[in-house]
Amino acid sequence: MRGFTIIEALIAMLIAMVALLAIGSFFITVLDQGQVARERLAAVHLAESLLEDWQNDAQDRFPGIRADCSTRPFNQPRHYPVKATCSPSSSPVHYQITADVVPAKGPLPPAPLAIRDFGRPAGFVVAPRVKVVKVAWTHKQQGREVFLMDVSRVK
Repeated sequence: MRGFTIIEALIAMLIAMVALLAIGSFFITVLDQGQVARERLAAVHLAESLLEDWQNDAQDRFPGIRADCSTRPFNQPRHYPVKATCSPSSSPVHYQITADVVPAKGPLPPAPLAIRDFGRPAGFVVAPRVKVVKVAWTHKQQGREVFLMDVSRVK
């Protein structure tokens, strides 16, 4: 009976080490992508919450933002763009929030958002507004961002 030589054992260990390093690198990438997905989900949730509060304000004001990313009562009317920075208590991520109101450009979708649904003073053509909330953050020196938009009636 013949066993393995030391060279064969070393080659087998080298192949096993390369395979383990590849598997370890794969798991680290998967964990990192999971963190990016959690950060993106938190950013989308934050943008949705802010846009919803903005839409529901009777005077069409963007909500105030606390340092922990929670909203505070509306302040006096704002001038756009509005910029804020916050960091949720559950995460070390710092989000930069920008809210702006821009005129709608390009073709608008068919009903129920047809031009006739938007209020217009007699004799004037007023384009609908687009409310834009952008949430940006950095993950491992790479910039990431999400945008949410809402086409709203002219008030």
